[in-house]
Amino acid sequence: MKHGALILISDNVYGKTGGHDAAYSMIKEVLGNGCEIKKTELGAPYIEGSEKHISVSHSSALIVCAISDVPIGVDTEPRDRKVPENVVSRITGKVDPDPVVGWTKIESSLKLFGHGLDRIRDCDEFIASSNHTVRFINGSVVTVATKKEDGKVAVMFKTVEEEKKE
Repeated sequence: MKHGALILISDNVYGKTGGHDAAYSMIKEVLGNGCEIKKTELGAPYIEGSEKHISVSHSSALIVCAISDVPIGVDTEPRDRKVPENVVSRITGKVDPDPVVGWTKIESSLKLFGHGLDRIRDCDEFIASSNHTVRFINGSVVTVATKKEDGKVAVMFKTVEEEKKE
């Protein structure tokens, strides 16, 4: 394998509003506080002047950060998430028989290619062009997407302890 990705996972003790800031702090802790995280016009995070690729996701339960030497997308959802019925019918059997896993595959693939949920209606090409690594962690699904053209990517999951800073 010539490529690798580090996936950092923390319990979300920050609630709905602090997840992205906590994720960026986790990335800076690994890459150095001097790195500057910016967003593309579509909202995808990137590190200014770096060849490293990043992706973040957070849910009510987890904060997940991906750092890689190739483009990457990550998504997490609680295992018991209720996926809307119109989405379930579209993804079950086509993307994955499990609706929550299917949802995380779609969202991580869209992030991988720099898109948001605005492209969910035409996500088939993104799914077909992605490799997915799925893990079940602390009652949540965590899915990592990498481009098939990049070949096999070694994905390492690391749980980190986060303390809420007051």
